[in-house]
Amino acid sequence: LNASTGTKVTNVASNNWRLNGFQLASANNNTITSSTAQSNGSMGIALSGSSNNIITDNTVQNNATYGIYMIGFDPTISARNTISGNNISGNATGVYIYTDSVAGHNNVTGNIIHANTTSGVALNTANNNLISGNNLYDNGGAGLNQAITLVGSSSNTVTSNLITDTAPAGGSAILLNSGSA
Repeated sequence: LNASTGTKVTNVASNNWRLNGFQLASANNNTITSSTAQSNGSMGIALSGSSNNIITDNTVQNNATYGIYMIGFDPTISARNTISGNNISGNATGVYIYTDSVAGHNNVTGNIIHANTTSGVALNTANNNLISGNNLYDNGGAGLNQAITLVGSSSNTVTSNLITDTAPAGGSAILLNSGSA
């Protein structure tokens, strides 16, 4: 969905692509729902410079890098996106948000995020986001990994998440690095 507005994608399988299953670039006010992004060569669902999108009730699994990836810097920000009700598993990182201080206000709520090899949710220089009501388990495998990682991020709300059995070899449920929740 390149530069699209108001598109609704429902019940679509985007599997085994060389790069990304679904790509939203400069795309606003779109919905991806009840779809599958599986075994793609890079990301399951990628948002780049895209705002006000809804990613809900999808299965996003076994993608090489990120299950759901969001990036955006001024002037093409990624803000006010909703990621909810998804089953995100078997990726390197479940949900990754990398934005600048202009973007934010993205919601990651009510997802099942499990069996990702590094972090379940990772925020990098991402501010003013909500991470709430997610069920995060078995993220990190045998390494020093986290369920939720915030690096250089501030003014985020992390609340009411259920975090279990993450990185039994010494990882953290939540890691703050040069930022604040």
